[in-house]
Amino acid sequence: MVLATAVGLAAYLLTWRLHTRSASGEVKPEVADATSNFIRVVGWLFCLLLTLTFTDVVSELRVTETAIETEAVAILDIHHDLRRFGTEAVAAHEVLTDYNRTVIDHDWPALVEGRLSEESGVALRRLEDALL
Repeated sequence: MVLATAVGLAAYLLTWRLHTRSASGEVKPEVADATSNFIRVVGWLFCLLLTLTFTDVVSELRVTETAIETEAVAILDIHHDLRRFGTEAVAAHEVLTDYNRTVIDHDWPALVEGRLSEESGVALRRLEDALL
């Protein structure tokens, strides 16, 4: 975006310099007024674009935080439910801990690349089997 802006402004400034000079080399007043207004409008539009981009990124961050909080609450609920079953649920509790570790160690780094790891899917199936 910065490169496109720089190329556009460079082309504009080059054209402005070639077409706005009088024979004596001075800038024509009617052209200078229009140019300053144009640069002001382009500046405001660029600021608006940056603001919208920043807002979009912050919105995606909030959605991600909400998803992580929801997952954490669900895992905590499972921990509490397993604790109610007592000694019968010890194996399931260990599988749940393994699932948590797999998601942190494998899924989160994979999400950076835009994919999910296969290890977490296997761990989730083991957890479902243990809970059943």
